[in-house]
Amino acid sequence: METLKAAKILKESGYNPTLVDVFSIKPFDYELIQELASSHALLVVIENHSCFGGVGSIVGTELAKLEAPKARLAQVSINDRFSEVGTEEYLREALHLDAKTIVSTVTSFFEE
Repeated sequence: METLKAAKILKESGYNPTLVDVFSIKPFDYELIQELASSHALLVVIENHSCFGGVGSIVGTELAKLEAPKARLAQVSINDRFSEVGTEEYLREALHLDAKTIVSTVTSFFEE
């Protein structure tokens, strides 16, 4: 839901995001990552768990294999920390998994 909100905000701000839902990491669609890496300046992996060992790690490994990827990688995920207890809305904001963080991640990349 936060990803869809962020995509809407980004579109309204003149960006053209492509959303890909990775439902499962087995089997992983490596060809899609290669295609996206050649057609996009930035790949943002958004996942609601640790930044280690998930989709972001797989995408990063795949980008490293490419001879000259066009895309850079950014991750919006939970940093290496213990989580708190709270409502889903509270946790999204506290763990920086909200639309605001996603939009900031994308826009800050293009402001560099």
